[in-house]
Amino acid sequence: MITTVAAVISAATIAVAAAICRSCVIGIENGCCGYSLANPKFWMYSGYNDNPPSSTVNTQTTDICSFSQTAGAARGAVGVLTYDLLKLESSTDELNNYNSNELIAVMFSVPFDYNFYDNWLAVGIFDHNQPCDSALFDLMYNGIDLKFRRAKAKDGSVVYQGKSVNITATMSNKCVAVVKVKLNDEC
Repeated sequence: MITTVAAVISAATIAVAAAICRSCVIGIENGCCGYSLANPKFWMYSGYNDNPPSSTVNTQTTDICSFSQTAGAARGAVGVLTYDLLKLESSTDELNNYNSNELIAVMFSVPFDYNFYDNWLAVGIFDHNQPCDSALFDLMYNGIDLKFRRAKAKDGSVVYQGKSVNITATMSNKCVAVVKVKLNDEC
């Protein structure tokens, strides 16, 4: 059922995003058994959020959100999205009994001008105190750090192996880019 709902939402989101010249649709599949995602934050270098991320992405569920260029602007959809990574303490815990000391980050860049820029994607896991801001975006777009992995969309998947959660992500090399992020743990 999750796949069917996600496919319908994804198709609708992509159809809306296609009406915009540059956009990025992000699908996050939480394949973890012991971790949920909560408290999303995003920072945009250019563009805006037109389909907000869900407040939580529980275990074994999927969420879709999207970001688009500002209408009439010769700029792309470029930014970073973070979620707190919440560890379930026991199988009967409610969301408010989760413990968070890390967050996941997804950096995306769908530029306006493909003569000078490419689609870029980065994923990683940071300390939960890491702000979702221009410094995080700049680190993930330009920097080098063991906390994330980055690649051009045309180069294939990006894999980041954390201590407890692994992240695999792909990005289409189109002006309406689709990013697929999958989290897995050892369960």
